[in-house]
Amino acid sequence: MADNKGVDADLVIKGVSKTYPGAVHALINLSMEVKQGNIAVLLGPNGAGKTTLVECIAGLILPERGSILYRGRDLVKCPVREQIAFLFEEVENVYGYLTVEENLIYFKYLNHVAIKSGFVREYLKFLALDTKLSTEVFHLSRGMKQKLALLIALMKGTEFLILDEPTLGLDVQSRRQMFSLLKRLRDDQGKTILLTTHDMGLAQEVSDYYLFINKGRLVWEGPRSKLLELLGNEGVNLDHELPLERLFFHLMKFNDYV
Repeated sequence: MADNKGVDADLVIKGVSKTYPGAVHALINLSMEVKQGNIAVLLGPNGAGKTTLVECIAGLILPERGSILYRGRDLVKCPVREQIAFLFEEVENVYGYLTVEENLIYFKYLNHVAIKSGFVREYLKFLALDTKLSTEVFHLSRGMKQKLALLIALMKGTEFLILDEPTLGLDVQSRRQMFSLLKRLRDDQGKTILLTTHDMGLAQEVSDYYLFINKGRLVWEGPRSKLLELLGNEGVNLDHELPLERLFFHLMKFNDYV
């Protein structure tokens, strides 16, 4: 039987390892892939290696071993930041001393992108930022800063998005908007998206493919259909329950988490 690994995959990670000083093994021979046009969700406890993996993909840190291929191009040897848009967790993705509008203008020129004004107006309104254009970002809530950072990532117009904890700091209504936006980006625009999140509701509702990591290793992966098959004997309904959380604790238990 032919090996279909890598076929129609935008991102292919092979045997990546990263160790920090003090013999802290953040990633251990990790291999995974993200299919074109899919939303893949990377799940795991704090310290599992999720953010380290995102930073390796972004070229912010280098792994000791392994390859990270984006459409066949090795990102370890030759980063292609202009082809992937990132939203990072717990970093200042925007400038607080600039207004919302000034941030948009700055990142537009920084990333050398030609954005249609209609695009910006549409997403400003959708993200409820249209009334905040003259507001300095210092005065925005954490959730509003997160939405501005997401809009700046979308402005790059890339086909691949990597979003590290995109619902962090969002209220209930904004969180539901994020669900809707991610589906829209996939279904209407054909975007490929890799998410990291602790938000099991988000992961369960929007994801096409699940990747669980713990202590730097991939411990389970599969599409929604495989998740349903795995939990089928329990009579679980993905539309009304959160079996993903149950599976998370099951996997972590058998991989020395709890």
